Amino acid sequence: MPLETLPYWEPAENPSLLVWLGFVIGLPILLTLMIILLVRAGDLARAFRNRDRDTAGAFWIHPGTRAPASLDSSEDETPFTIGEREALARAAVRAERASGLPFSVYVGPAPTDVDPANFAEELHDSLPDPDRAVLIMCDPDSDDLEFVLGESADRLIDDNAVAQAGVAIEDGRANHRTMNALTSALDQLAEHARKPKVLHADPVTA
Repeated sequence: MPLETLPYWEPAENPSLLVWLGFVIGLPILLTLMIILLVRAGDLARAFRNRDRDTAGAFWIHPGTRAPASLDSSEDETPFTIGEREALARAAVRAERASGLPFSVYVGPAPTDVDPANFAEELHDSLPDPDRAVLIMCDPDSDDLEFVLGESADRLIDDNAVAQAGVAIEDGRANHRTMNALTSALDQLAEHARKPKVLHADPVTA
């Protein structure tokens, strides 16, 4: 398609076939890609935030305690939002009110060269009332998941309830919903703890 100019203008050079192809084919493709990117921007941003949230970092929700020596205060840098942490703290308070047991949650990795199970025990032992306390330690970036129950708490929450809570947390961690899963686990354990336990049942006589 030759280009025409006004009589007093210099003659315009006709574009090459490559330029025309780029204009007719390349430009629409570029515009389509830009539209798709804008539409998907929200999903991509959420996926990126979720990936970053389930990485190393640590914080501890507890009813008041002395931090054990192996817990470095510099590790209190977490990718979880303030809102998520506050929601988990409210769930811990709600669980305590429902069951009468103090609940504590540690989210993050154990210190370097420290066994996660031993570290969870150390966290639990440092709580004000370890005999009644329930502690959950969960590292979103690894398979580490520990439950530590004091003797009194263990009499109210059986192994089956702990196993169910563990499955819920594992599923949530796999779907980048660790915080929601921890909140649900607290509610489950508290509900189980406040159910009356049947110690024996008298046989029904006719």
